[in-house]
Amino acid sequence: MFAGLRRLGVVCGLVTVLSIPAHAQQSAAQVERTFRFNIPSKPLLAALVDFTDVTGVQLLYPSTGELKVTSRAVSGTYSAQEALRQMLQGTGIGFRFANHNTVTLQKESEQGTRTLGPVRVEGADRCG
Repeated sequence: MFAGLRRLGVVCGLVTVLSIPAHAQQSAAQVERTFRFNIPSKPLLAALVDFTDVTGVQLLYPSTGELKVTSRAVSGTYSAQEALRQMLQGTGIGFRFANHNTVTLQKESEQGTRTLGPVRVEGADRCG
């Protein structure tokens, strides 16, 4: 599923997605760091390059074919998460932070939901 992910700015690269431990997830301070953006509406791939230049955040995506849409403009001071949300709004592309400086982009389904890989749910029997 993720074997074909490519790193932005790299022609081709394989990525192995690992479970991220809780201590490696974003802290409140990292989420709140703000950046000054002045990225006009343009082809999404070009806008993502500008986003990376401003924030230093690495972007992973399944294929450039899915990114052949136009981004929304982002102008002002925002966190990386806020700016990316604004930039991707209406494009059909969603995102999630893997850690404080790595974001995975993915195509959203028609209903605006994200398709997940296998999910394991465990519970305990409380009836007895």
